[in-house]
Formats: sequence, structure tokens, C-alpha cells
Amino acid sequence: MLQKVVASEDATRTIQEAMGLLGGNGVVEDFSSLPRLFRDSVVNELWEGPRNVLLAQVHRDLQRASTWVPPGSW
Repeated sequence: MLQKVVASEDATRTIQEAMGLLGGNGVVEDFSSLPRLFRDSVVNELWEGPRNVLLAQVHRDLQRASTWVPPGSW
């Protein structure tokens, strides 16, 4: 879950920077597939819920896992 949060934010930021580097050609779909990738990356950020919901789930998962191996025992 944490990987999804980080990867989707990085993808959006990286694609946006790539579009900026290409200038006008980066936002015109005749020259580049970046606009489609950018739209897909924004959808991926919200697919399973907003960032705070995903981070809350990560927190719950870590709390549950701490009962399996107590923190500090390794």
C-alpha cells in the first residue's frame, strides 16, 4: 500500500516535469504519449482512495503486524 502511494505521486511529478521539458510538444498528443500517461497517473493516485485514507490503512497494517513481531525484538 505504501509503495502505491509513493509510486503514484512520483509518477505524476516525473511525467509533469517531462511534459515541461518538451514544452508545447509535451502537452499535444500528436507528438507525445505523455498527456495520456499523466491522466493515467492522476487516476492511479485516487484509485483506491485519497492519500490520507491509504496512509491510514498503512498505519493499521503496521499496528497489526507489530503484534506478530514486537518492535525492538529484532
